[in-house]
Amino acid sequence: MEEMTEEIRIALFKDLEAAACSTRGHFLQRAVELEWYIDIYIGQHFSSDLSKLEEITTLILAPRVSLENKKQIFQILIERHNPDFKKQYPNYIKDLVTIIEKRNILAHYPLDSSDAALRKYKSSSELYFMKFKNVTEKVTKKIILTNSIKFTKSEINGYIDLMYDYSEKIRILLFGDDSPLP
Repeated sequence: MEEMTEEIRIALFKDLEAAACSTRGHFLQRAVELEWYIDIYIGQHFSSDLSKLEEITTLILAPRVSLENKKQIFQILIERHNPDFKKQYPNYIKDLVTIIEKRNILAHYPLDSSDAALRKYKSSSELYFMKFKNVTEKVTKKIILTNSIKFTKSEINGYIDLMYDYSEKIRILLFGDDSPLP
C-alpha cells in the first residue's frame, strides 16, 4: 500500500471525523425522536391527563428507564392493547433491538482513525468504530482491540429511515392523522 503523507493523513482524518460527527448526529437525532414517541406511548397508557403524562415522561421514563426497558414495556403494551400494530409490523421488536444496538455503538464507541480505517474511508466512505474486549495482554498489560464495527452510508441511512418510519407509525397510533406533534 502507498504510504500516506502527514498532510494527506490530517486531511483524511478531518473528513472522516466530520463524516462520523454528521452520521452520529443524524442517527442519534432519529433515535431520540423514536424514544420520545415510545415514552409518550407508554406515558399515555398510564394517564391521558397532559400534566401527568409530562410528569411520567420527564420524571420517570426519560431520566430513569433505559431504552431497552422501554422497548420491553412498549412490546407488552402493544401486545395487550394494540395487537394490530404487531400484526401490521411483525418485525418491529427485531428492528428496535437492532436500532438500540446500533445506537449504543454510535453513542459509545470511539471512531477508528487508524491508517487502515482512513484508507477504507477514502475508498468507500465506510466508518469504523472500535470495540474493545476486556482482555489485558499478559506482558504489556494493554487492552487488546478485538475488532472494528463497520457502518456504510446506505446502512446508516436505512436505519435513519427506519427510525423515522417507526416514529411516524407510533405517532399515528397515538394520535391518528391529526397529530398535535411534529
